[in-house]
Amino acid sequence: MERQPESPPTINDHYPLVQSYAPSVWDDHDPRNLLPLVDNLALLMDTDGRRSGIPHLGTYVWDMEAAINEYLARQGLADFYEVTMVHQPTFEWVMDIVEQGSGVILLLSFYMWDDEYEQWILRGGHFVTMAGVDSHNRFVFFSDPFYNRAEAGWPGRVLPPEPHAHPSEPPDTIHDDAQYLSHDMYHVVDSVRPGGNWGPAEYKDANTVGAFSGQNFPGSFPQLTSEAYKGGIYQTEVRYAIAILPIVHTMYLPAILKGQAE
Repeated sequence: MERQPESPPTINDHYPLVQSYAPSVWDDHDPRNLLPLVDNLALLMDTDGRRSGIPHLGTYVWDMEAAINEYLARQGLADFYEVTMVHQPTFEWVMDIVEQGSGVILLLSFYMWDDEYEQWILRGGHFVTMAGVDSHNRFVFFSDPFYNRAEAGWPGRVLPPEPHAHPSEPPDTIHDDAQYLSHDMYHVVDSVRPGGNWGPAEYKDANTVGAFSGQNFPGSFPQLTSEAYKGGIYQTEVRYAIAILPIVHTMYLPAILKGQAE
């Protein structure tokens, strides 16, 4: 979005969507800007009850939608982006909106069939960002804060080409730098859970089951949880999508850009 982009450490911050939290010290794209940005968004989204003081695990999707609108308004960009939330979006809708240039966040919900209750049990959920679609072959690409599977040989795309110089011991902060990307590819499959539409094939594994248990419930499904994953049928489903569509190109933002330069 910068008119004349330059990479950090050069400080070159003219577009207000993301701004530096230490403007005289680092650029808005500097890896050091990530943590204060995430903390700000987590507060706006009431993640873990940070804003309301009401304890819960993760983020409610409607709080995320409201926070995105609030953030855009605070940045002076409310008139230049359209935010849309869709419950159980079809793959065709997601494909179309991504191809229009929207940023799309998906809430993946994890369901397990429990023989004891004879019903689907919602175990938890996780948010990912769409990095692209292959409409012909029905593939989706995720930018996933939990997995970077393409780097480990999973189908997908790695930018820039590896190696990404991951440290041998934690903490691994390489992806705090936005130039390092792992776009993990999944085949689209229809949901086996009644009322669902689709989800990414083979998304879950033992790590996924444990990491998001009890988190990011959408609120529109009985919040029953099982004591442990019992190895039954497991379904990853796209429960919600939030699309952020630019409706005016930055060339039509002279007043905002001028204000940021002053």
